[in-house]
Amino acid sequence: MKNVCLFTMLIVVVVNLHAQVSLMFCGKIVDGQKEAQLSQVSIVKISPDNKYIYVLAQGNNAVSWFCHDNVTNELVYLNGLIDGKNGVDGLGYPSSMIISSKGKYVYISSLTEHSISWFDRNETNGSLTYKESIKDGESGADGLKGASCITISPDEKFIYVTGPQDSAICWFECNSTNGSLTYKGFITGKQDTSSALAWPVSAIVSNDGKHIYVLALKGMAISWFDRNETTGAITYKGHLKEGIDSIQGLSQAYFLKMSPDGKQVYVTSQESMSGKFSWFNRDLNSGALTYKGTITDGENGINSIAGARSIEITYSCKYIYVVAEFSNSISWFERDLLTDSLTYKGCVINGVNGLTGLVGAYDIDLNKTEDRLYLGARGDKTVCYFDRDTITGHLIFKDSFKDGEDAADKLDGACGALISPDEKHIYVTSVWDNAVTFFKRDSTNGDLRFTGCIVEGQDTSAILESPSAISISPDGNIVYVTSSMVYDVLNWLTRNPSTGLLYPNPDKPEPKRVYSTAKQAIDFEEIILSGRG
Repeated sequence: MKNVCLFTMLIVVVVNLHAQVSLMFCGKIVDGQKEAQLSQVSIVKISPDNKYIYVLAQGNNAVSWFCHDNVTNELVYLNGLIDGKNGVDGLGYPSSMIISSKGKYVYISSLTEHSISWFDRNETNGSLTYKESIKDGESGADGLKGASCITISPDEKFIYVTGPQDSAICWFECNSTNGSLTYKGFITGKQDTSSALAWPVSAIVSNDGKHIYVLALKGMAISWFDRNETTGAITYKGHLKEGIDSIQGLSQAYFLKMSPDGKQVYVTSQESMSGKFSWFNRDLNSGALTYKGTITDGENGINSIAGARSIEITYSCKYIYVVAEFSNSISWFERDLLTDSLTYKGCVINGVNGLTGLVGAYDIDLNKTEDRLYLGARGDKTVCYFDRDTITGHLIFKDSFKDGEDAADKLDGACGALISPDEKHIYVTSVWDNAVTFFKRDSTNGDLRFTGCIVEGQDTSAILESPSAISISPDGNIVYVTSSMVYDVLNWLTRNPSTGLLYPNPDKPEPKRVYSTAKQAIDFEEIILSGRG
């Protein structure tokens, strides 16, 4: 699962992927067309069987679902549910959604109704049936004000919800027979943890299911809880707070990530427009975190993590890469697997040693073999790629593609680079060029060759104004591209199996663009693809 900025509106583009690569526009669903509810789309989820797509629309207070026609390759709107209609409740400004791993039940939280609702899901036709809601203050439930983040235990017996306005996290028991929820309890920062839970913004459950970690924005703290696997109850165990015992890196911290082995937790911060990267050791038995250190931009000879925003960790857990938007750089650190200490090993910075193309470094992706790293830089309108030494972790600049140079075009405002599942192509969304650009990747040396792009208003009826994110389903058959201008649309494109070029489907008419009357900005969008975390 990834979180990206969402502006007033959202477009979701769907691409069908074949064994070989090339995109072809197929069609779109527009807000209001065929009764589809797509105003201010906030979340898109694929069912575990990859047959159905579910979309939350905060402007419509609704959930809609779609399927793909395997014969025509069309995305077909099936139906939807709207808050307040036909007995449906709990969909006011829906903020989060999860689908059980077996696909039987769907759970949705509501920011304005301070609630969590559940729905039966028909595994044959994908339809949802509203069952019930639990709201803050009703039936003994507490801690749900501003309900925003839902997470589920690995055994799917319990669901946990953060309530920022209550500075709380609450939990519910899931009935394995009918999916219903029973409120079990909550913990609030007002009662149990001083201010360490003030406005929780991020939460993760450990892979072993034993502990829960919560990052609090206003509390400037990270807390951990034991989880009773039988009752689901969570017990506050401790927290670490900015400024206490010399702890740093928890002020203005938004990003929380755990290493694959579960032994360390990493946090990035953009405090005072600078940057900090902190790490904590995790006790696998008690779950307790021990502050190990913070690397601050401008200290100890390190000047490459201002605006630290995202983290990539190798599967071996040995190397951690930090992208810094203000420093225009990528830094890497080596983890000693015996002591769990981190050592700064190096960085690549725009303007140093003749390196260019990293201004506004924004996002990175590692290929499966972890010997090639790709970077999207918004300021320089580029996609850069580096060879990665799998032994030392060092990055060696290989090449870059800049908007308008070397035949590459439409990279103005490049948001990031995404590697296709077969690792043959790289896809880039460009928010200022209103385009999706793609490159062919040499399987031998990883070099990129600009192949083509699809642009809003040019030989396509796809609505691609300010596309902001792109994600590929685990089976490589569907690609979603979110956009953030004034249209509420659901698009999809088809990939040509041989040429790699993007082109429209001539059989699809130009759809009418529908302007939304809702103008309230949304803070974040979330794209959740099954199998991608």
